[in-house]
Amino acid sequence: MRRSFLAFIADYIIRIFTRISKKSVSKNLKDIKTNKDKYNIPKYINFKRKVKCNIYDGMQVFEMNPENKDNKTIMYIHGGGYLFNYSIFHWKLLKFFSKKGLGFTTPNYPLLPKYTYKESFEKVLNYYKEYSKKNDMNKVILAGDSAGGGMALALIEKVKELNLPLPKKVILISPFVDVTGANKELNKKDAMVDYEATLLLAEAWSNGDDTKEPIISPIYGNLKDLPPIKIYVGTYEILYDQGKELYNKLKKEKNKTEIYITEKMGHVFPILPIPEAKKAKEDMINFIEKE
Repeated sequence: MRRSFLAFIADYIIRIFTRISKKSVSKNLKDIKTNKDKYNIPKYINFKRKVKCNIYDGMQVFEMNPENKDNKTIMYIHGGGYLFNYSIFHWKLLKFFSKKGLGFTTPNYPLLPKYTYKESFEKVLNYYKEYSKKNDMNKVILAGDSAGGGMALALIEKVKELNLPLPKKVILISPFVDVTGANKELNKKDAMVDYEATLLLAEAWSNGDDTKEPIISPIYGNLKDLPPIKIYVGTYEILYDQGKELYNKLKKEKNKTEIYITEKMGHVFPILPIPEAKKAKEDMINFIEKE
């Protein structure tokens, strides 16, 4: 498969300006002054319907209603290595979903270096509990990319354990489901994430606890009886093997699971402004709408 010209350009720009490198992670892990608990959506992102910012237990949650009562809502957990906040690409993806008539709800969950997995996961879980009391979870699609994809998987494992209502379906984009299991051999091909950076993030996020704890690395959790899950990965990303391993484990447990693999694509390619992403996003809509 040939990559599009825009995919080459995107990789070049990402590698130079926004790569999650060992240097950038080290620098940001020392930054305890920046207030990541308060975030504002960029003013140049215009949505067709109103986006509200509500506060749940001190945590911002950005929400938009679906176009009509029959449409579904995306509960989205953004990526960024548990260290970086929303990117413009996350909002572009949510804007895409909103144009298709879907609603969304997305928590600005607590991030490193101020918080670790314990505080962050507890906030998201408590939010899910409250949300599920007031909403029909059969109309909710849980989704996340990268670290957010890892948290999304950990969340449904815990939700099932607590016998809470499960979401209708789950979408995982380049999920980070084993914090110490990235593929070093693909490091030069993945423009977005550096292997050494993932090790620093794993150490900080786990805060000395067992990295195979399912809340941290949900691939080691209970994968039985989960809702239908679709995984999106590229063959050039350092989390490619994780995506495939998760798919195989889910299938082994007899879950309804699909995997969408695109050759020569890097980390979180479906949220980037490239032709390959357009096809992946349309596939997501088909997955959401399919009964």
